[in-house]
Amino acid sequence: MTTQTYKPATPETLAALYTNMGNHFVLLYPKLQNAVAVIKALQQRQNKTEEETFALDLYELLAFAVTVNLDIATFFRAELRSEHPNEKRVNIRYVNVTVIEGYKYLSALHKKDRDNAKWTKFKSIASALNNQEINDDIAVFDKVLDEFKKQFITKNNNGKLMDIDNRNLAIHYDKDPFKVYEYYQSLSEDVEAKRVNKFLELIDKLVCFLSKYLNRIKIELKTNVIPTSTNLPLLEQINVFTPDIHNFFDSLGKSIEIYSKNLDKMVHIRKMQNDFAERVNDKFGIDKIALTKNIEAIIDDMKPGILVLLIYLDLCSAIRAYLSSESYCEKQLNLRHIEVIVYEGCRHLYGFDEKQREKSFWQTKLLPALHNSNDEGIKKLLTEIQEGLEKISSDNTINNTILRECFVHYRYMNRDNVVTLFEESEKSVAIFELNKAVLLLKILPRVLNINEITIQQKHQDIKEQSKRTQEEFIEILRMPLNKITDPHKKKEFEEKLHQIISIHNKFLS
Repeated sequence: MTTQTYKPATPETLAALYTNMGNHFVLLYPKLQNAVAVIKALQQRQNKTEEETFALDLYELLAFAVTVNLDIATFFRAELRSEHPNEKRVNIRYVNVTVIEGYKYLSALHKKDRDNAKWTKFKSIASALNNQEINDDIAVFDKVLDEFKKQFITKNNNGKLMDIDNRNLAIHYDKDPFKVYEYYQSLSEDVEAKRVNKFLELIDKLVCFLSKYLNRIKIELKTNVIPTSTNLPLLEQINVFTPDIHNFFDSLGKSIEIYSKNLDKMVHIRKMQNDFAERVNDKFGIDKIALTKNIEAIIDDMKPGILVLLIYLDLCSAIRAYLSSESYCEKQLNLRHIEVIVYEGCRHLYGFDEKQREKSFWQTKLLPALHNSNDEGIKKLLTEIQEGLEKISSDNTINNTILRECFVHYRYMNRDNVVTLFEESEKSVAIFELNKAVLLLKILPRVLNINEITIQQKHQDIKEQSKRTQEEFIEILRMPLNKITDPHKKKEFEEKLHQIISIHNKFLS
């Protein structure tokens, strides 16, 4: 696919987009409430007619269209309010996730999932009506979906879907957190704004199609199955998080600045290692893996720390998005974001069951390195961390895979999660969800401390081993000297060799 070149959006354009998306909460949320009520009423109806089945699918698609619209508004507005580069990246990546999940709900990205795609199922139901006008309109929207896929569902040189890989990094992190960091750094507000605008155009066309046929269908529903709109002002008064909001918001912002710098420093060490290996390989033709074998052990031990920093930044950014939300609906959708981060962060760090725990960073990296320590301070720290992580992982409101599924996927296989998503979002209680997030925020710096101790210990072990292998390493580097007969070239080679050995020693100092 040809790389797109985009002009940066103007401040005026972004401001107008922010205001317009803010209006969505007032205009669209009542429509979502009504659509969900009708869906539930139709789902309960036995022996539905073809028209009722068709109407049910129309309303399900409408509920999805409103939901994805509100989600995009939530995350994009949070991104535009953000003050720090990494805070912006945290929010813009969720815009990307929403678009990818939204497209995947309608039109499968893989052949094996095609029969489960909502638009595929809808076309099958619509075809039973034998209505040429409907079929013609469906064909038009098919082209819209196909055009969006060609333009915005990107592939790499091997034909693999990059957006799906990026979406997985954004939601699930990765066993190699360096990949997540690199993905964050690649995000562009302007590129995602273009993608969002195009996707919203697609959703607008879908809504026009749905409205056209919903206006023609007359389905009688009992009045008692259509509830009155939720009293949002009353809920907003009850369901609130009431610390000193301004101080809390500012302290989270300062934490983002500090932890962003720490993250950049840790990643810089990885880049230095790669640069070192590249330089030696270019000059001497020595295998890069052999050169970095010892150093790679330190880099590998840095991964839990990188993950901790990413989770910490994600949580701080998501909480600030919640605290700065301008409507109750927007707050509730940001709570969902927080819940996903707490779940995924704890799953990677500690796990929710024995299988996950065996693969967790706690079990594979952190605890084994220090569990035999005689240092009482380290023992106490390990105990405090484990107790905290155990408390989070045993909380059934966090360890809820079904809830987490509907928060992440609008559709999972053949399960439509839109109604469940709506109901669970309405039930989220701010004080409970934010207390969970704050508990994890308090534990993460301690985990980072343990990781630093682990790295220092590994570093010391490598330094001791390096003393024994340094002469052998230098001898390998000096081997090409025996083949150089020109005195000038030999001197030049020795000067370069001295620089590289200095860099190597710097790594191990």
